[in-house]
Amino acid sequence: MRKIVLAAVGVAAMAAFGTPMALADSHEANVVKYRQMVMKAVGAHMGGLGALVKGETSVSDVPFNIQEQAAALNATAQLIDQAFAQDVGTKGGDTEAKAEIWQDWEGFVARAALLRERSQSLRDVAETGDEAAIKAAFAGVGKACGSCHNAFRKKKS
Repeated sequence: MRKIVLAAVGVAAMAAFGTPMALADSHEANVVKYRQMVMKAVGAHMGGLGALVKGETSVSDVPFNIQEQAAALNATAQLIDQAFAQDVGTKGGDTEAKAEIWQDWEGFVARAALLRERSQSLRDVAETGDEAAIKAAFAGVGKACGSCHNAFRKKKS
């Protein structure tokens, strides 16, 4: 009987003290996973737009056209601030995010706003069908992405 009571106390202690730690680790990992998914979505939209803008694939080859792809990029860009708002740093696992994001939060938010602004411009220009203007706007979006990556993303090895 004594062994059963001790085992029950041990299980209760693990439940009381071990579970919150596991949940914290899980929460941090989920925060990192979410922000990585947001950034992968941004990258995927940029890749799709790049293929269309560069003529690697035509609008008739894919179910999305430039206007829809630009709108999707702009919508996804709206999520960046929220995705990074909670500073869990690298506690949640492997990440390319630098600590500078949270040390210079205003700078990070400004760069995210620039991406939103430029992706909105691309969305607007895409509706005109002006190929040269679309290419210029796409290049501007790429520069906005690069300015943030240079400041706030670890270089890939």
